Amino acid sequence: MIELDNYMMSVGREQGRYSQHPIHHVFWPNQDHHKHPININDVLPFTSKKPLITKSTPLGSAGSCFAIEISKHFQKNGYNYIVTEQPPSGQDGFHIIDYDRDSADYVQFSANYGIHFNSKSLLQLAQRGFGTKELKRILFHDLDQNGNDVYIDPYRENVYFDSVEAYNKDYDAHTLAIKRLFLESKVFIFTLGLNECWQFRDDKTAISRNPRSQHAYHLL
Repeated sequence: MIELDNYMMSVGREQGRYSQHPIHHVFWPNQDHHKHPININDVLPFTSKKPLITKSTPLGSAGSCFAIEISKHFQKNGYNYIVTEQPPSGQDGFHIIDYDRDSADYVQFSANYGIHFNSKSLLQLAQRGFGTKELKRILFHDLDQNGNDVYIDPYRENVYFDSVEAYNKDYDAHTLAIKRLFLESKVFIFTLGLNECWQFRDDKTAISRNPRSQHAYHLL
């Protein structure tokens, strides 16, 4: 009997809480409610508007193909999108698949590192930029759509080099561009992709995506 009395007292106490506060402190704000419409942004002190970025905020991005759309949005709408490396002009000895510098009015990423799908690739990007980890200089030989010899860096998706010399010439400049990007960006956006993560067996470094185009399954 005592337990029942205690229970009923607790029920009454909890029910009383609803009558001690304004309606918007009890129920989730609903701006379409027929009787008590209220927007969540008008409920204080529980929520308040705190913009993460403004158009003057230095920001960069990397990641999946969705990150390309984010980059495009920022550039087209006048945000302070950091670009530390211009895409190749066609005379640089390398090119980026599905990107034409002469016809595009925006860059895909802040630097020419290509698409990345996993968090380990992003970590390696930062490690390369700041020199805390040396990635092996690896190139795979392949043929492009026109049957020309090209060389693929497994850490940079969709970036094709015409020669080993072009790769070596670009290496230090690209590393510096990565470092500048992280130093200059106040906000950095990274989008993950719905892809598996492949790693080299010997040093466990992650490549950008599935190695099918590089014929490298035996190394991973």
